[in-house]
Amino acid sequence: MRELMEMAPESGTVHREDGFEFGYRSAIACAWGPPSLAFGKVYQEAENTGRRVPRLPGPPFHFITRATRVSDRSGIPKSGVEVEIEYEIPQDAWYFSGTGHPVMPHCVLAEAALQTCGWISSYLGIGNDQEGEFFFRNLDGKGTILAEIPPDAGILRTVTTIDSISNAGGMVVQSYTSKSFI
Repeated sequence: MRELMEMAPESGTVHREDGFEFGYRSAIACAWGPPSLAFGKVYQEAENTGRRVPRLPGPPFHFITRATRVSDRSGIPKSGVEVEIEYEIPQDAWYFSGTGHPVMPHCVLAEAALQTCGWISSYLGIGNDQEGEFFFRNLDGKGTILAEIPPDAGILRTVTTIDSISNAGGMVVQSYTSKSFI
């Protein structure tokens, strides 16, 4: 993990809050690092108590390079918050090989969009008030793909808004709207 966190200097706009940068190092820490390296002070208490927090997948299934914009402060669970996440699409990514037509598979595009939902939930601290371990699950959704994404597409930008948050019996149900662009 240390190699991944040290390898890529930031090449684009990065969201900052109270001196904390939500760039590539933070994105990789969402998968493998201490929660405070992923989201700053929002997860310091969980880290101090050793409580397991939700994680994003690590490479090669990690499709977030940086958060470029968030419409509100971290640690305050509420609907209406919007995030813009960028994924720098590697031209030699594993998912472009093995087919006669190298385009991003629909499952990778869907996963990239869904990872922004998990990211914004964690950023807002959703689940921090729950006892024990807390997990994210995607239960529903629909998507429309308007164009194929080739290896030279550059950056996949996903804008996600958390539309609603409901707490009931130790479970949190959320809905989102996500749109991805190249």
